[in-house]
Amino acid sequence: RVGIYGGSYGGYAALVGATFTPDTFRCAVDMVGPSNLLTLLSSVPEYWKPMLAFMHAKVGNPETEKEMLWERSPLSRVDDIRIPILVAQGKNDPRV
Repeated sequence: RVGIYGGSYGGYAALVGATFTPDTFRCAVDMVGPSNLLTLLSSVPEYWKPMLAFMHAKVGNPETEKEMLWERSPLSRVDDIRIPILVAQGKNDPRV
């Protein structure tokens, strides 16, 4: 078995691997990956706002697709984690 590691979107992928397919990996490392897609899309910085419509089209719109975004968030499956996870993130980053 192997571990899964990533930063930013790769960190999200590592969390997805640990929560949605917990028997596939031996461990996971998440570096600043979002664990909650609702929080990610609700806390975009000002300089991301020109891309917000694109993000809503590709990821989901928190106003109209709240349930779908929650179901795809690793945080919604935290009880399914069966492997060690190292999470590295900044204290003041609202998107993770």
